[in-house]
Amino acid sequence: MADTIPVFLNLPLKNAQQWLSEIPEIIQGFEIYIPGERLRDSDSIDIPVKTPITLHAPYLEMGLGLMDRDIRKICIDTMRVAIESAIDMKALGIVFHTGFDPVKFFSPSIFKKWLKMAAVTLEEVTDGFSSLPEIFFENVFETRAAQFFTIIEELSKVKEVSVCFDTGHFNYIAQDELSDWCRETANFNNQLHLHDNDGHGDWHLPPGTGNFPFGRLFDIFELKRTRRMVLEMHKKSHFQPAARWISEIVEKL
Repeated sequence: MADTIPVFLNLPLKNAQQWLSEIPEIIQGFEIYIPGERLRDSDSIDIPVKTPITLHAPYLEMGLGLMDRDIRKICIDTMRVAIESAIDMKALGIVFHTGFDPVKFFSPSIFKKWLKMAAVTLEEVTDGFSSLPEIFFENVFETRAAQFFTIIEELSKVKEVSVCFDTGHFNYIAQDELSDWCRETANFNNQLHLHDNDGHGDWHLPPGTGNFPFGRLFDIFELKRTRRMVLEMHKKSHFQPAARWISEIVEKL
């Protein structure tokens, strides 16, 4: 099983040149993050790696279910540029956030409107492409698996989508059981974002240095549809501890 699941490393484009000399041997590919303004302002982007890549799309200001016409248009345009870049780079996949926030979209009626607009947005984002990289949506602020997978099911009516399960976001945001997320994620093609925290913030620590239950994750998660495992470190000094940890995990799978 482990031989069929490659290990990738998240690599912000701005740090790529400085960090490439520190890449652990176990890394078989990269998830490249490129901010929106760089995507929109560049005719072409040079990626300084030749290994397989995926693309992490812009996310901070993005959202699928936005209801303001003008803001939504900017999001659609940025997401389309991200897909175009992923195609140009021959990326295996592209990761988006849904942009759903249960604090803002708190009532059932507002959630219903958000869902409807999210599906319309995805349809507009993907319209006209003859082929697409695999599209992943990642859990962030969704507090419950049922909430997140209601979104995924609605999007799946428009376009086939995959799931990126983020361990760090689950650890400090989710309010239900890990088993609920594992069961639902395994029903889709998926990838794992692996990082850790203490349950109080998105610290992107090396796995095993916070309190996310990784042992339980790999005990109960069905990996048959897992495309890759992505170490999502935000500091170069965390690469080697994360690599040692994933090496031990891979040996046990």
